[in-house]
Amino acid sequence: MRSFIATDFDDEIKKRLGDLQSRLKPRLPGLKWTRPEQLHVTLKFLGEIADRQIVPISQALDALAAGCEPFDVTIAGLGAFPPAGRVNVIWVGIDDVENRLAHCQSRCEELIGPLGFPPENRRFSPHLTLARNNNPRISREIREALSSLGSPSLGVQCIDHLTLYQSTLGKGGATYQALSRHHFRAPAPPAP
Repeated sequence: MRSFIATDFDDEIKKRLGDLQSRLKPRLPGLKWTRPEQLHVTLKFLGEIADRQIVPISQALDALAAGCEPFDVTIAGLGAFPPAGRVNVIWVGIDDVENRLAHCQSRCEELIGPLGFPPENRRFSPHLTLARNNNPRISREIREALSSLGSPSLGVQCIDHLTLYQSTLGKGGATYQALSRHHFRAPAPPAP
């Protein structure tokens, strides 16, 4: 089964992201838009895994979650990949001032690597994919539409768990099913 490890977002943030997509869709009708309920930040794409791999992966994620406390990130900014030329992806940024999400992703790589999943060669760049573009001719229109919206701030999200997802490809796009959730340990109470 095709799988990945991701952070989830609450319904209010997903609603705001959906509202942002609604503002862009009339100007950019040719894009493939991510359904708001499926928006997430991928920490590690695993590809095809066997059923027998779910338990060891889940155990590694339990170890990761046991070493993390919940933390906040700000959902802000709007842009495209790559930064110049043909636009492939429209994204919303994740402002992680203390780099805790990046640390979480790095730790994920360390714990999952020994299970047969080599680390990514590219630098981790946390973002939410709003849409994908397959038409290079509309890249200029995309950049103009994004520029007209400036740098929206969509709120703060508490990251308090990771999810191992199964991704099933179908005619209407991918659907995701949670295989396991791994909640971060609660923060230590303040000293008296």
